Amino acid sequence: MNGNGLTRRDVLRATAGGALVAAAVPGGAAGQELVRGDDLIARWPFANGLEDAVGGIDGTAAYGDPTVGSYDGRRAVRFDGDDGVQIGSGGDNPEMSFVQSGDGPVTIAGWVYFDRAEGGKPNNEPASHHVLRNDAEYTLLATPETDANDTVEFVFRIGDLGGGESYSTLDHADDELYASVGRWHHFAFVVEPEESLRFHLDGEERFVDTEMDGYSPRNTNYWSHQTIGSWYGTGNPDWYDLLVGKLSDLRIYDAGLSAEEIARIHANRSNDGSDGDESSGDGSDGSDEEDGESDGGGGDGSDEDDEGSGGDAGGDADGEPTAAFEYEPSEPAAETQVAFNAADSAAPGSEIVSYEWEFGDGETGSGETVTHAYADPGGYNVRLTVTDDRDASASTVETVSVADGESTIEVPGFGIGSGLAALGGAGYLMKRRADGSVEDTTD
Repeated sequence: MNGNGLTRRDVLRATAGGALVAAAVPGGAAGQELVRGDDLIARWPFANGLEDAVGGIDGTAAYGDPTVGSYDGRRAVRFDGDDGVQIGSGGDNPEMSFVQSGDGPVTIAGWVYFDRAEGGKPNNEPASHHVLRNDAEYTLLATPETDANDTVEFVFRIGDLGGGESYSTLDHADDELYASVGRWHHFAFVVEPEESLRFHLDGEERFVDTEMDGYSPRNTNYWSHQTIGSWYGTGNPDWYDLLVGKLSDLRIYDAGLSAEEIARIHANRSNDGSDGDESSGDGSDGSDEEDGESDGGGGDGSDEDDEGSGGDAGGDADGEPTAAFEYEPSEPAAETQVAFNAADSAAPGSEIVSYEWEFGDGETGSGETVTHAYADPGGYNVRLTVTDDRDASASTVETVSVADGESTIEVPGFGIGSGLAALGGAGYLMKRRADGSVEDTTD
């Protein structure tokens, strides 16, 4: 918003002779529009292709073969670490230059699933995952976190190659921008040049910097490529630090969304192309599938993909498989066998034919039930991937905390040496589920 009350979109529309059209929102009936749909600069649903649904900033598969499909309950584009999408270069898309001095706030939001902590095609080790880049001006990426297994750190950087003031969240945040691999996350950065930056993860505000002084002038000459899921540079290799994972419903707003608006986008995981009933204010969607564009998990327009469950993810009522597991003991010690059980996984209308485990320490296993012992204490992100007889798959990740001493389960008044134990001779039998709850399994 400038001093005349005009947004960046208004100014660009005027200077471009009206070529920039207002945001059109596919799907969504009255009362079910996208959050702040009129303020969208661009939106890539990645439901059926790489097109921008509102602003005409379409993507092209400029490197490799980024593939649109259904992944772990969402329509998305998949990058396998050897793919790149380009949306512009040089003087293209002036509306993508939104970190200039005096610009109002913008919001970049979307869903991302990191298949692993390290990106593809490193230029320098280790490789990062690029999400959105406007070369010399700004970069949104995730970098492997060396101090935590299977964890990445979201990063927003503003460059100063064309002048301005550089900024990176790496210099100001601790662990507030950390995210696990092997599951869908909703992220949102709200950036106001020379003023502030906010970061939201899975509907919660995680980081705020009210002294963010970064800004960058528009740069159309030096490294002026605009890319998604990739970095096109001038070195060898020319494409590097590529995303290994999936992207869904990537949005850029010419506005600073509130915490409530971001939470509403996250809360609606339906497949209807809308953000639910704006009048409700509670983040529920309550709508039917309209256009196949996805705002969250569950490939059938439902909220079947519960992002907060930890050990239960993916799947829908139309037959998508669901991955879920339990483990015991709940707090294992190093060199103690941990029993993993995927019996709660399901595949409506089909049959699960494969259970694949990644234990977070480099070891793997197969089968509905497996055991594994960790050599050292620490936190290990265990990933289960199930595949059914139609070759559909789903994954879930749960962190197993391995202690130095004896395995215990916390029950008031008792000290128990196992996650599956008889309590004090009273005939109680308890076990810990992957979502952290304790189940009484007494006969």
